[in-house]
Amino acid sequence: MPTSGPTSTETTGAAVAITSDEIRSDRERAAPATVGSDLESLVDGNSAFAFAFAFDLFHALKAQDGNLFYSPHSIRQALAMTSAGANGQTASQMADTLRFSLTEDRLHPAFNALAYKLASRTGDTDGQDGEGFRLNIVNAVWGQQDHKFQDAFLDFLAESYGTGVRPTDFRGAPEESRRVINDWVAERTGDKGQGPDPAGHHQPADPDGFDQRNLLQRFVELAL
Repeated sequence: MPTSGPTSTETTGAAVAITSDEIRSDRERAAPATVGSDLESLVDGNSAFAFAFAFDLFHALKAQDGNLFYSPHSIRQALAMTSAGANGQTASQMADTLRFSLTEDRLHPAFNALAYKLASRTGDTDGQDGEGFRLNIVNAVWGQQDHKFQDAFLDFLAESYGTGVRPTDFRGAPEESRRVINDWVAERTGDKGQGPDPAGHHQPADPDGFDQRNLLQRFVELAL
């Protein structure tokens, strides 16, 4: 389903920092200001999504060897980051699938408030390693390095998620892009996680017109 919206329009303002690591708005992450009812609605949506999509995902993957751990909240949060750049039918389909019941101006602040609330509970309970409960959610949006992103989308990412877009060259250097993304995940999870992208997964644009420009990366580490 094609995305049309703020992600595909050229940046126009000067308040955007472009480095080799990140394209990011200069706006600071907003302090939590979400009312309790919006936070409750977001959490209820997490539960509804878990029983709908994530439950089916479990049945599809449970036959694989090893332990299976996934976070419905992390999946919704990661995709909420990209939903800020969608409109029209794409935005409507994402909201329905992800069980978003809040309007966009309330949805992203609610995710921000929940992130702060979860972070504030880190260390409250002693874990098996004696270092306390820890929840690390690593999300990133990776974009084709010559693709232009609209200021409004970058402002959303900065204010509600404290991040920007990380540029890489999916089309010209797919293998190098894979390595950079996997190294980024490993660094932020203490080498406990690797990106899910195997060698050869990212391919340059093909003659039929498929062009992979953006990738959403997500990793969750839970220590009890």
